[in-house]
Amino acid sequence: MGRARKGQYFSFDAIIASIIFIIAISVLSSYWFGVRSVMDSRSENMYNEVIRISDMLMSEGTPANWNDVTIPYQGIQQFGLLANKSTYEVLEAKANRLNTFLNDPQTDPQYNATRKRMGLDKYQIYLAIGNNTNTIYYTGYDPGTPGAKPANIATATRTAHMKVSGKDTLVTVKVVLWTENFDN
Repeated sequence: MGRARKGQYFSFDAIIASIIFIIAISVLSSYWFGVRSVMDSRSENMYNEVIRISDMLMSEGTPANWNDVTIPYQGIQQFGLLANKSTYEVLEAKANRLNTFLNDPQTDPQYNATRKRMGLDKYQIYLAIGNNTNTIYYTGYDPGTPGAKPANIATATRTAHMKVSGKDTLVTVKVVLWTENFDN
């Protein structure tokens, strides 16, 4: 008589199960690394852009006296906040003039024109200048604004000094670029 083989499994079943498991793990890891690669490249592009914009703003701008209101908007080639590169002093007059261009992102067409002039077709921009205790100056489209739907955010922070109420104050210049999520 034949023997019953209860509780035993056939080795062929184990081989098939192992092959299916290995294929499933391979497919999942391939998918994961593919998605991660796309996400990393998008983040890297945004990071490179925020560094480029912060470098631009930490310059004198072109022309260097672009904060003069007699210079028309079309005459400004590059926005920069510094009095000169060697002192790293942020001029309040330049911050105020930039604010007139980036002030109201939701209703003012000047915001989009200035953003595009900076080469930021894909990104929104927010700029904040502050010291240890408070924000002295801010402009642009804050990703924390009610109704904003930030999807990705990249930030660069630079240190400079600025005359605040007649006193030389150490400040941080924070540049935030972000994309809006239109799906929700």
